[in-house]
Amino acid sequence: MADKWDWKETLAKAHLTQADVGRQLGFRNPGQMNALVTKMVLASGKGATAYEKSKWQEALDFIEFNQHKHAKGR
Repeated sequence: MADKWDWKETLAKAHLTQADVGRQLGFRNPGQMNALVTKMVLASGKGATAYEKSKWQEALDFIEFNQHKHAKGR
């Protein structure tokens, strides 16, 4: 993902908010998801731990699943 606008567009296509994704990942604090997005999108994953990369992949999988779900519903 190139920038925050791509991230927002990706969420919109899946009919999700960043908070929805954070809840799916088990984050209790919205700041946790915000920090993950900042690190993975704005910093291109530089300095991300294996755990953060794993959570990011989980987030992307969840978003993709929802995108397909909404595409079939049309």
